[in-house]
Amino acid sequence: EDASALARVRHSPSEYIAMIERAQRHIEAGDVYQVCLTNEITIEGARDPLAVFLRLRQSNPAPYSAFIKLAERALVSSSPEQFIRVSNDGLVSSKPIKGTRPRGENAHQDAAIAAELQQDKKERAENLMIVDLLRNDLSRVAQAGSVKVERPFAVESYPTVHQMVTTVRARLIEGKGPLDMIRALFPCGS
Repeated sequence: EDASALARVRHSPSEYIAMIERAQRHIEAGDVYQVCLTNEITIEGARDPLAVFLRLRQSNPAPYSAFIKLAERALVSSSPEQFIRVSNDGLVSSKPIKGTRPRGENAHQDAAIAAELQQDKKERAENLMIVDLLRNDLSRVAQAGSVKVERPFAVESYPTVHQMVTTVRARLIEGKGPLDMIRALFPCGS
């Protein structure tokens, strides 16, 4: 059975183009600062979700992965991006990504691609924009003065891609927890 025959895309190509055009109008009008359009792919079928997750981990060994099974539904995820991490003592970290390049065919080409990404003005501007948005959102539930940017515009390399990543850290206000942090960050900009 062909898996692509079972896949459903939430937005058709024409719907997605219309969403882009609508977002461009809102940006031009100054209604929004930044828009992150995505599409959802749903696959229904009789496949074992754990087997799918293990295969995904093998083909895309990203550092942030999840397998969640609730009754008859399963969520399988694999990403190089750390959305949010909250430690037991209230230290928060997020590592937004803006800027991606494929890995090179050899060490010399790979290093050149990573260096080009690190210096790309457009990618740096997008990364800075998302970091500013995240700093603002974090400040709603973080102790005053605790929101810090670390390793701005760092290039992290994964098996298939290079990514431009900036780390943002903060400390939660006493009495605030992970759910408060998630509420402050949604909808997420990255």
